[in-house]
Amino acid sequence: MGLAVGDNAQKLDLTLGGVSITGRDGAIAGSLAPSKVALPGQPVLITGVVGEAKIDAAGRPSARLSVGSIRHTENPAFVVPLQLEATVAPDGAGKLKLDAVIRDASERLRFALSGVHDPESGQGEAVLAMKKLIFTPTVLQPETLFPVLRGRTESVDGDVSLTSNLRWADGTLDMPTDLSVVLRALTTSEVRVENSSAEIRFSQLLPPTTPPGQEIKIGLADVGVPLSDGRLVFELPGDGTIKAQVRELDMFGGLLNSEPFE
Repeated sequence: MGLAVGDNAQKLDLTLGGVSITGRDGAIAGSLAPSKVALPGQPVLITGVVGEAKIDAAGRPSARLSVGSIRHTENPAFVVPLQLEATVAPDGAGKLKLDAVIRDASERLRFALSGVHDPESGQGEAVLAMKKLIFTPTVLQPETLFPVLRGRTESVDGDVSLTSNLRWADGTLDMPTDLSVVLRALTTSEVRVENSSAEIRFSQLLPPTTPPGQEIKIGLADVGVPLSDGRLVFELPGDGTIKAQVRELDMFGGLLNSEPFE
């Protein structure tokens, strides 16, 4: 069956494994047997969807959703197949507690969300945190989790972590996000980077937007010419452009600074 809500909503192809609804003593409960969701025109297939929901006699809702596989169907895929577990339950103070985990089968790639929603005001907040990714040449490389990167890097030694603080109200969503990247060593066919790092604050992820003054610290960037001990200062205004400036980058013993560029 097809499903769409709203004028600009994404259409869904939904294959139901079965639905049951029961009511007793003022409470209503429903369940969804394993089902499948496809997004026409989008390379995403969602299978093994199982859920339960109920409203108790006091009108308090709760729900549980499990998704066996969220798969990017292009080859190579952007990311390995993911699984989802999510619950909604009353917190005892008139609000709803939200918990969810998205992970791959190995749990190397793992996002955990925890938050609260106020049904009366429509406001809520949550924290979304990614388990730190630790890449080492002999254990884990980015292409293992993100097949689309296959062949683009020769060796990566570094860490990546991400935390988002979500707030929503009146149909709007704010999602300030902190991204931390540490590159002990990165080698591709064209560049070698060592001892570099970035602490990036996104005011929004969609579209990617940052305040001014974000910094990438460069220990060494060898692009055929060795550049070392400098900084790339940048801003993402949110309009698809990048404003950047090179500061105090050592090249053959002299300091390289640039005017702001886009």
